[in-house]
Amino acid sequence: MTTIMSTMENNKHVKDVRSLRVYQEAFAVSLDVHKATLEFPAIEQPALADSMRRTSRSICASLAEGFSRQSAPTPEFKRFLQMAISASAEMRVWVEYAEALGYIAPAQSAHWRARYENISRLLQNVRINIESSGFRALELLEEA
Repeated sequence: MTTIMSTMENNKHVKDVRSLRVYQEAFAVSLDVHKATLEFPAIEQPALADSMRRTSRSICASLAEGFSRQSAPTPEFKRFLQMAISASAEMRVWVEYAEALGYIAPAQSAHWRARYENISRLLQNVRINIESSGFRALELLEEA
């Protein structure tokens, strides 16, 4: 796996948030969540299902918005990273509720929780690297 520092040394810069591995992973799982929650009971559509869809999409949205503010100081991007990290943690709670209520199978729940834990880890790595090296979002790499 490529590291952020080696990407910086190779002078490869991310020009589009969609090339970040963490964005791709968050986008893919949000599509899975969206499709699955459409099958939840009607009573849950405006409640749990909608919360899960909105929260899963907000990870990508926060990354995109933070990334688009590259001309702003690094703390601005870190603020959006923290929102994405928080949304990933929130999704693990919603997934737990969905399983407890019998809307998703335990295997699906475990799979999604593992994916959101990985997303959180990737986001934390990006945040830590920004804090330790002081570089801007433009210098992030595809492999986070």
